[in-house]
Amino acid sequence: MFRQSSGARPLPTRSRRAQPSGGQVGLAALMTLFMLSLAGIPGTVGFIAKFTIFVAAVNADVIWLTILGLLASVVSVYYYLRLPVLMYMREPAEESSAPPREVSSGEALVLGICALAVLFLGFSPNWGWLPIFGDVHVLDWARESVSQLFSSGLS
Repeated sequence: MFRQSSGARPLPTRSRRAQPSGGQVGLAALMTLFMLSLAGIPGTVGFIAKFTIFVAAVNADVIWLTILGLLASVVSVYYYLRLPVLMYMREPAEESSAPPREVSSGEALVLGICALAVLFLGFSPNWGWLPIFGDVHVLDWARESVSQLFSSGLS
């Protein structure tokens, strides 16, 4: 086991930090996926959302707002990815007397559907490559909804 330069305490080994505290590996992986999406990492729907907003701002000649949004996105990556880093890289806490909460089948189903949506819409937001979905035009649906909202006089 290696020691830090100060010699205060040993560095955690991979076996001690590889599993999130409480042993909820599946929930930790899903939380990591959702945080990556919020950070706007490519391959997730969060990236598509941020990219669409920034393209719309550039097309509207609001470059200063685009730059401000990009800077805010860069800063937010630190905060969004801090939680997964803490889940996987910190030393496990002392064992608590309370057993870990069990995830019901309904909760697992909803989390699985959300994870699939984050990935599916991240890789193919505006076309369907799976025959069961047909042609999925989510971005077109969003543009049409916004145009109808603003054309109805609610702006």
